[in-house]
Amino acid sequence: MYYTLFYETLFVGIYSLILYSILQRFIRADFIYVLFILGIIKHSFGYLLGLQTYYCKLYKGNESIAVLPTGNDLFIEGILYISVGMALFVFIKNKYLIAFFIGIILHILSEFVGIHAIFLQYRCSIFSHSILSA
Repeated sequence: MYYTLFYETLFVGIYSLILYSILQRFIRADFIYVLFILGIIKHSFGYLLGLQTYYCKLYKGNESIAVLPTGNDLFIEGILYISVGMALFVFIKNKYLIAFFIGIILHILSEFVGIHAIFLQYRCSIFSHSILSA
């Protein structure tokens, strides 16, 4: 489990860093607003790129897919990015490193606090082939 968690966490950190690198080129706003938007985009693109479905399949089986995130999911992710980002900003001034570490910290916290288990229970759905075979 920890082997997989290490690679997932590293991936999420790099993913957050890449999204921040792209986002900061287009949005000229206070860092706090950029963090909020980064959290929303990170969560949205996780669904759109199939990363959440990959996570569902990895832990619930090949027939599982992620369901569309709600507005609440996106808002909470944005708030979490602001909270962790502002706490890190006290110690780290490099915004790229902050984006990287936000991804790492939130992924690890989500695993150990049980948010990933909740995600698997409520945000992963078993795809039924019976609709296609009718």
